[in-house]
Amino acid sequence: MAVRRVFGKHLILTLGLTAALTNCAAPPMGPTVVVAPGPGKTGDAFRADQYSCQSMAASQVQGAANAANQNAVGTAVVGTLIGAGVGALTGSAYGAAGGGAAVGAGAGLALGSTVAAANNQADQGNIQAMYDTAYAQCMLSRGNVIPGYGYSPQPTGYSIPAADPMVRATQQELVRLGYLSGGADGVAGPMTRSAISRFQTAQGLPATGQPSSGLLARLQSTPSGGGAGAATGAPASGTPAGGTSGSGSTASAPTNWVAPTTR
Repeated sequence: MAVRRVFGKHLILTLGLTAALTNCAAPPMGPTVVVAPGPGKTGDAFRADQYSCQSMAASQVQGAANAANQNAVGTAVVGTLIGAGVGALTGSAYGAAGGGAAVGAGAGLALGSTVAAANNQADQGNIQAMYDTAYAQCMLSRGNVIPGYGYSPQPTGYSIPAADPMVRATQQELVRLGYLSGGADGVAGPMTRSAISRFQTAQGLPATGQPSSGLLARLQSTPSGGGAGAATGAPASGTPAGGTSGSGSTASAPTNWVAPTTR
C-alpha cells in the first residue's frame, strides 16, 4: 500500500513537470509576416535586408522566452505549495495530514503546470508578434513592401513645379523692365523673387518678393523708361551705351577728316 502511494505521488509530480516543460516558450525561429522586395531591389540586396532585420528583431525579444519560462515555473511552484497546504488541512481532519499534503501537492502541481502551460502559449504568441512587428518595420524602412499593408516607397526625386500663367506674365514684365534676364518659365524661383523685390523697392513698395495680380498690374503700367535701367543708372532702351540720343547730341567728325595746319 505504501509503495502504491509513493508511486502515485511520483507519477503526479512527473506528469506535472512534464506538462510544465513541454510547453516552454522558445525564441522565434523566424518571421511569420510576408515581405516582398521593393521596386528595383535585387535579390542579393533583399536577402541582406532579411538577414539584418531578422537579427535586429531577435535582439528585440532577447530574454523574453526565458522570462516567460521562469514565470511558468513560478506558477507551478505556487500551485504545489497551495495544494500541499490545502491537502494537509484536509488530511489532518482525518488524522492523515502527511498523506493529505502529498496528495494536495501533487494535485496543486498538476493544476499549476496546466495554468503555466496555457500562459506559456500566450506568451509565445506575444513574443512572435513582437518579433514580427520589429522585422516588418525594419524591412519597410529599407524600401521593401508588405502585400496588403498599403505601403509603397515614396519617390525621392525632385519634381518640377507646374508653370503658373500669372508668374509667367510677371516674369515677362520683369524682363521688359530689365529686372530679370532669361526666359519666362512660369515658376517663381529665387531669381524671380529677387527681381520682384528689386522692383518693389524701386517703386517704394514693401519688398515681399512674391508674385501677385496686383504686382502684375503695377508692372504692366510701368513704362520701360521707369524700369531697372533708370533705377540702376544703366542706359535706357534705344540709347547708345557711349553717348546720348536726341537733337542735343554732339556731332562727331568724319573719320577721314584732317585738321588744317597753322602756318
